[in-house]
Amino acid sequence: MQPIDWIILACALLACVAIAVWSHWWAARRTSTLRRQVDEMAARQQAQGRGDARFRAVFEASLDAIGVSRGPDYVISNPAYLRMFGYATHEEMLGRKVIDFIAPEERGRLTDIIVRRGLSDDAPSEYDTVGLRRDGTRFPMGVRSSTYVEDGVRYTLGILRDITASRCHEDEVARLLIERERLIAELQEQRERMPLACLVTDRDRRLSYWNDAAQRIFGWTRDEVMGRDALALLVPENTRAIAVEAMQRADHGERMAGANVNLTKDGRQITCEWYSVPLPSTRGVPESMMWLAQDVTERRRLEDELRQAQKMDAIGRLAGGVAHDFNNLLTVITGYGEIIQQGLDAHHPLRSHAEQMLKAAWRAAQLTRQLLAFGRRQVLQPRVVDLNAIVADMGKLLRRVIGENIELMTEFFPDLGRVRADPGQLEQVLMNFALNARDAMPDGGRLTIATADRDLDHDTPDLRAGRWVLLRVVDTGHGMDAAVKARLFEPFFTTKQPGKGTGLGLATAYGIVAQSGGAIVVESE
Repeated sequence: MQPIDWIILACALLACVAIAVWSHWWAARRTSTLRRQVDEMAARQQAQGRGDARFRAVFEASLDAIGVSRGPDYVISNPAYLRMFGYATHEEMLGRKVIDFIAPEERGRLTDIIVRRGLSDDAPSEYDTVGLRRDGTRFPMGVRSSTYVEDGVRYTLGILRDITASRCHEDEVARLLIERERLIAELQEQRERMPLACLVTDRDRRLSYWNDAAQRIFGWTRDEVMGRDALALLVPENTRAIAVEAMQRADHGERMAGANVNLTKDGRQITCEWYSVPLPSTRGVPESMMWLAQDVTERRRLEDELRQAQKMDAIGRLAGGVAHDFNNLLTVITGYGEIIQQGLDAHHPLRSHAEQMLKAAWRAAQLTRQLLAFGRRQVLQPRVVDLNAIVADMGKLLRRVIGENIELMTEFFPDLGRVRADPGQLEQVLMNFALNARDAMPDGGRLTIATADRDLDHDTPDLRAGRWVLLRVVDTGHGMDAAVKARLFEPFFTTKQPGKGTGLGLATAYGIVAQSGGAIVVESE
């Protein structure tokens, strides 16, 4: 063999060896790859088996109804699905359409959704509808669905829930909300119509509500008070400290009730009774306060008049009883004094003592007559009289009594109604009023006596409703304070210096007028 042949043979042998080695390496590598793929496939199948087991466990144990459909056809469902629609086994449901479990009135809408979900995701995945049980009963249900593809087939998985309870709860909540709105509207209407003023203030005491009654009582309109400080608006400065204390206690949850002097738009001062009602916020802490107010000015005035009348009646009974008993004693003293006087001749030294004793007894008798007049226990001789004539007849006498530095003016009402009274006692009343006016004007002034007819449209503590004759006695004196006014007609009460008056003049006038069926009203500035 030639050398070249040996070279060719060697190369061929080397090539065969190389091919054999490469073939062995490739086979080993391919075997390893296949083994790995087989292992991975086995692992995936095992995992899928475990996943299927988990899905099956969840599917079977779910309290929500779960069903699978292919297009419109029912495929499978869990036990909760069977219970929801009233079936015992899956076999009873095979061959049914999904739409069979929907109430007829909902099927048109649901058919479109089911068909669209079977073709694509372009359809609602959550909606409410009405389910139809096997026995024909209906119930509201909520549906949530999703789709998946298996072996080229598109399936729809639906989770269904009976929402009867929640729907009932929603209906109840809606009903309660409607009822709440109705009650709020009714309360709002009642607050507007109630006779009590209704105000609402925030924690800074700024007004945020003001009803019609508040406008009627205080005078300001709603637009005029919104946002204003209630204290500065309604409470006088001299009583504001009391109101501040009450509002602070109310801010701490205490319900307040009491009376206070208040201001009106036209500057008047009225007395109101107030009641507080805390209005809690969502946090349960009072953020605002509702205040109810009632104007009791007139009621308080009538109550004061009634108490004064009752007090004067009690004092009158006491004074009248004492005067009656004292008058009996004076009768005895006067009788024995007259006997002694008659038994003594004109020049007897004891004659003058007897006369002084009788004069003192007569003065005491006059005092008892005044007390009896106050106590309404004197004997009157009433008759129908013209009050204008009595005032006119007393004019000259009164001018002499009051002095030249006081001007007396009389005003007579034409066609004045007649009154039934003792004319002598009426003259006594006029005299007592004139003397009291004179003492109130030491530096001079004007005394006006006027008559008028007056109609009372409601009862008062002293007078019934009807037509009355009015006698007004007005002076320009210095006036009196509330304390003096409250005791003005009490027997022996006087503001004069000791020895300047007995304190029985106005008390006597009060008794005469009351015994004659009238009443006295005092006004002073």
